[in-house]
Order: sequence, then C-alpha cells, then structure tokens
Amino acid sequence: MRKIIELMILPYLVLGSIYDLKRQMIPVWYLALGTVGALCSSIYFESAGWYIWAAGGAAGVLFLIAAKMTKESIGYGDGWMITNLGIYCGIWKLSFLLFFTFAGAALAAGIGMFWKKWSRKKRIPLYPFLILGYIGGVMLW
Repeated sequence: MRKIIELMILPYLVLGSIYDLKRQMIPVWYLALGTVGALCSSIYFESAGWYIWAAGGAAGVLFLIAAKMTKESIGYGDGWMITNLGIYCGIWKLSFLLFFTFAGAALAAGIGMFWKKWSRKKRIPLYPFLILGYIGGVMLW
C-alpha cells in the first residue's frame, strides 16, 4: 500500500510543477491538501516512528524560515512542499530527496550558464527538480 501512495505523490508533484512553471506560484489549497495527505499517510503507516516524520517536517520548516529570511529566494510554496515531503518521507529520505533536488537544479543552472542562456540572476522553479529528487531519493533509493 505504501508503494501505491508513493506512486500517487508523483502526479501531485507533476501538477505542482505545472502550476509553478506557468504561474510561478502554488495555490494554498493545493499545498494544504498535500499537508493533510502527508499527515494522514504518516499516521496510518507509522512504521519508522513519529519522530522521524516530525524531524522531516521540521527540516521543511527551516526552508520556510529561509524563504522569509532571503525574501523568497526559495519560495514559500517550495518550502511548504518540502515540509509536506518531509512529513511523508521522514528526515532520512528527505535528505536524499533534497540532495538529488539541489544537484539537479545546480546541474541545470550550470548548463544554462555555460551555454550563455541564463545569467546569475535567473530564477528557476524548484518544483520540477523536486520531482527528480523524489524519484531519485524516495522511489529508487
């Protein structure tokens, strides 16, 4: 059953990526729905212990704080989604997810700058890279 839920999260992330690419914002209702789903699945499948998913959620809250401190260099929607994924995945899988996410974003930024398509000031959406991180850090790892 847990694998089915893992597969259901993938279209949720894809839809969030579409919102992020087209509108550069994620609706609050969409993120709130993800929070409810993450909490319900974590409570239902409490296999690793509540402190593991609580630590994952706390790590996501750090991204929300970083969004506030950096005037949204990382958007609030990105931080909230990382919080949702942390609640669902737990701190350890979230660590791998974020590694793959930021490695993919850094690679894309490096390629974009190398080919002189982007400047250092270019803002790229993080959501598509969260999909990469989710596949690499949660589904395959």
